[in-house]
Amino acid sequence: MNPIDILTYCGVAIVVAVAVVVVVLAIAALIAIISGVAKQFGRLRVEDRGAADVRYTGPGVLGILGVAFIVLKLCGVITWSWLWVLAPFWIPLSIGVVVLIVIGVTAFLLSRADHR
Repeated sequence: MNPIDILTYCGVAIVVAVAVVVVVLAIAALIAIISGVAKQFGRLRVEDRGAADVRYTGPGVLGILGVAFIVLKLCGVITWSWLWVLAPFWIPLSIGVVVLIVIGVTAFLLSRADHR
């Protein structure tokens, strides 16, 4: 592989990494909006500790690791399957989905028990 090809792959990898970060931030913003709407309608009870306690601390370790894996994969440094390259993104997401499903089923079962 010549140096021009490597630079091209790395350029594409950086663009993809930036796109992934933008998508993750957009999802986080959407979640914040949804939780704000739910709080407004009284469906979500959140203790309001003031605006001073809310701050963005930057991407987490898994986000940075995921972007690094994508860049390394597109540059040809690692030969892992895409399943494992994207694991820092989908493993926490799948754990979160499972937790939400368990919470939803538990809330549903408890609400049915209250009506009896």
